Amino acid sequence: MKAVKLAKLSVKYILLSVFIVIVIFPIAWMALSSFKTTREIYQSPWSMPREFADRKEQLSIAATQLREGVDALPVEFPTTAPEARALSEMFIALSTDPVVEQGEDGETILIEPGGAINRIRLFAPEYRDAGKFVSRSQRLARNLDAYASDLDEGSPRAASLEERLGKDYDKIRVDLREVAANAESKVRQGAFGNYVEAWTTTHIGSAFLNSLIVSAATLVVLIPIAAMAAYVLAKYKFRGSNALFMLFLGGMMFPQFLVIVPLFLQMTSLGLDDSLFGLTLVYIAFSLPFTVFVLTGFFHQLPNELAEAAMIDGCGHQATFWRIMWPLAKPGLIVVIIFDLIGLWNEYNLALVLMRSRDGFTLPRALDSLQMTAQYLGDTGALMAAMVIVVLPVLIVYWLLKEKIHEAMLAGAIKG
Repeated sequence: MKAVKLAKLSVKYILLSVFIVIVIFPIAWMALSSFKTTREIYQSPWSMPREFADRKEQLSIAATQLREGVDALPVEFPTTAPEARALSEMFIALSTDPVVEQGEDGETILIEPGGAINRIRLFAPEYRDAGKFVSRSQRLARNLDAYASDLDEGSPRAASLEERLGKDYDKIRVDLREVAANAESKVRQGAFGNYVEAWTTTHIGSAFLNSLIVSAATLVVLIPIAAMAAYVLAKYKFRGSNALFMLFLGGMMFPQFLVIVPLFLQMTSLGLDDSLFGLTLVYIAFSLPFTVFVLTGFFHQLPNELAEAAMIDGCGHQATFWRIMWPLAKPGLIVVIIFDLIGLWNEYNLALVLMRSRDGFTLPRALDSLQMTAQYLGDTGALMAAMVIVVLPVLIVYWLLKEKIHEAMLAGAIKG
């Protein structure tokens, strides 16, 4: 007997360990990585977040020096060779490569500070535009040297160079001020820089709002319609009621991929493609079978005597449903709302086909787009933060309603 209990206990803990490794551990690692820079994720994936805190002072110094360096640049483009060479040296100083070493714990140790732009690039690797400003500054420095040589030689090409380089010079001064301002902004963001980056630059914020609108609108329309249909199928027997119920049941078994092409053509012909309204209609249609199926079971369990008593007291069919049956079906309504909300929040296939413009992306669609661009832009930290933004609302809703969900599940398991 003890051996059997020990075996059951062992199986229980083995399954719990497997669940932690497969489900809990990846989510925890993702949440931890959302507070790291991209470099820190790849160089020390198992360490606690540290680089955002470590870089704050260095990034602040680099931003201040870049702003002061840009302010020290002459307002007017140089017209003499010495002035051009002096300006070239200033841009070289701003874009010099720093010399760094990696400590034993993965910490970046600065040996020679280098230019302010490259130090911003070093301590804010998620700032994707910093590299191109280094290249632009170095290219302008080389062109200024060539311009100075033409001035010394009296070459007629100097006039055309002056006009072209003057425009580049005015533009890069404005851009470098923006780089310094962005670096200072990242200092203020601190450890939440990835979340700010994901919410604003990668358009996760607008996608979050789109998902919220579509999910809420779908549930507002879906739940009353499905509840009324389920109540009729559960309490009123008429010719074809069983066939109608089987039709809803068949809708749960019908793969989405089989209707993707005709659905897209139909929505396009109606002018409802690439529209949140059209996506909401499609979500209602695809969510209806599951919702009706689950609620039919809950309405079956409600005693018929309650409806009969309401009828005797003068209630019609509608009043009986809304005043008596609807409140009593609350456990079932909670169940379908939670499951429908999770399904709508994570739905990807239909949104991929029907939504083409970035402004209409839902969260899974925007996350997929971000995942593809992150491979090329190296913004893994923002990708991890975006994934947390997608997962967190579902976890919060479940945590707040976990007792209601358990009660609803128990109510659905007990007959009458």
